[in-house]
Amino acid sequence: MTSRLSDITIADITIVFAKGRWSSKLTMTECFGPNPETLVTMSTSPIRKRLRFDRAELTETATGQSRVTVTLTLGQLIFRASAESDTPGDGSPLKAAAQATLEAVQEAAANKFACSLADLDHVNALGKDLIAVLVDIRSHGRDVQVFGSCQIADNEIDCAVKAALNATNRMFELATREQ
Repeated sequence: MTSRLSDITIADITIVFAKGRWSSKLTMTECFGPNPETLVTMSTSPIRKRLRFDRAELTETATGQSRVTVTLTLGQLIFRASAESDTPGDGSPLKAAAQATLEAVQEAAANKFACSLADLDHVNALGKDLIAVLVDIRSHGRDVQVFGSCQIADNEIDCAVKAALNATNRMFELATREQ
């Protein structure tokens, strides 16, 4: 944007520098007046690319098991993973959705940590229905468990994906920061 007020011209320029999974935004304001002096101010702030849920697709295998394919995006990168329920008709497509999400997260983090679903449950907390997940994570020779949840809205499969993402967000951020 450039505007002209009397003899003063103000120009705002925004430039985004991208490297890998992280970007920096440089905003520069220049004020040109009647004197040859130019006042330049700059501020930088990191722009974090976030791992985002795109979609989950539920299909049934020939053996009657549920297969869930989860698609996550990170900027222009696309990560897909699939998982199947353990037993046909046991109502575990939610677990398959959460496990597929964890596999996609692991791939997006360039396998800097390993994660697996320890448990998934429907819970009622503070009067809200939630899907809660407990995730086992192995990173740098250490094992930790993290918890994630998502309030149930319309689609429970999507909610299971979001609960798994909620559980792994911090670990993903730390793993990608190391790059």
